[in-house]
Amino acid sequence: MPVSGEVFISGAKNAALPIMAAAVMCESAGLENCPRLSDTETAAEIIRAFGLECEIYKNTAKIKQGKKSGFAISPELCGKMRSSILFAAPAAQNFGKVVLCAPGGCRLGERPIDMHLEVLKKMGAEIFVSDKKIEIEARHGFSGADIKLKFPSVGATETAVMAGAAAKGRTHIHSPALEPEIEDLCAFLNSAGADISFGEVIEIKGCGGMLGHAEHRIMPDRIETGTYLTAAAITGGELFIRDTAPDKLEYVIKLLEDMGCIIKCGADSIYIDAPKNTINPKEIFTAPYPLFPTDMQPQFTALAAVSHGDCKIHENIFEGRYRHIPQLCAMGADIEKYGEREFIVHGLGHGLKSAAVEASDLRCGAALILAAISAKSGSSIIKNGEYVLRGYEDICTKLADIGIKAEYTEQPFGKTPV
Repeated sequence: MPVSGEVFISGAKNAALPIMAAAVMCESAGLENCPRLSDTETAAEIIRAFGLECEIYKNTAKIKQGKKSGFAISPELCGKMRSSILFAAPAAQNFGKVVLCAPGGCRLGERPIDMHLEVLKKMGAEIFVSDKKIEIEARHGFSGADIKLKFPSVGATETAVMAGAAAKGRTHIHSPALEPEIEDLCAFLNSAGADISFGEVIEIKGCGGMLGHAEHRIMPDRIETGTYLTAAAITGGELFIRDTAPDKLEYVIKLLEDMGCIIKCGADSIYIDAPKNTINPKEIFTAPYPLFPTDMQPQFTALAAVSHGDCKIHENIFEGRYRHIPQLCAMGADIEKYGEREFIVHGLGHGLKSAAVEASDLRCGAALILAAISAKSGSSIIKNGEYVLRGYEDICTKLADIGIKAEYTEQPFGKTPV
């Protein structure tokens, strides 16, 4: 069934989480357009566990210093999401020390935190690692440094930016990740009194301690935007997408146009009119921004499965981002894995079939929802639907607004989109 109607995009999860973490080393912060997600709720729990005040009402988060009650992030909270590592630099700055365990979140391969720790050590922190925990001490704060990243890691860049903003002296980050969410983090820190110039080399004049009050509006979620664009493409539908940022998703938009979609962009809106049958690109390579985002790869794998022609997909960011493939095949997709990070999708030229499948991570869940709405009949059950709640605000309501019936049911696996 073709989707039709309007979708309003929420604040970006991947911007909200580092910004909420950075607020730990600010006097106070007011964050508008903060998405209500399980991950932002976990971030709020971590902040409150430190003894700070944190409230999220509707889509506004308010955070301020309180009576400090601890410097440790519990194993339970660390296990809930990967982004718990982003609290390392702000907490070490605020409390002089932070204790955490290996972060959890989506299972996308090794995703080591070594680069985060190397950055903090370079900036003067002492690191103690055992089997059960990681202790990071910065009793006298951080010192500015020249940071040369061996890979443009988003998380390591964010850690370096936050530590540099509070450091004594200047910091230069070479070969940083340039994702828009990092630019949004820099804008937030600058509103709190930091001095950061964002670019191919990020230059930071450290303030030598805690930052002040900040008011900031979190940018729109480009991955949510891309997912709804893909929903239109996979069903041959027509959508108006509001409150978004088309300039942050140019590569994905161009790829959809090449597949036959008509797309018109305004300053903060996108209109898409998709054909009944899209034509596959020959190859897709995931790469750091501004190229094709790894967070859109599973959704495009689902789209490629129903399009005409073959498409080779190369996953160059996460070695574990292929678990959606057997689930899509259970829904009728024809996908052949021919390397550690490469697979070929043989497009069927028609929708997939309804089935009971299981999400293994956030974007896998999104891909399975897209596959389910491509089916001509029947209902699909997606187990482990709680993964979807980590990154898509109010998804069932938004799907209903564009003509798709979806609901959560209580299953042994948690809340599950149907």
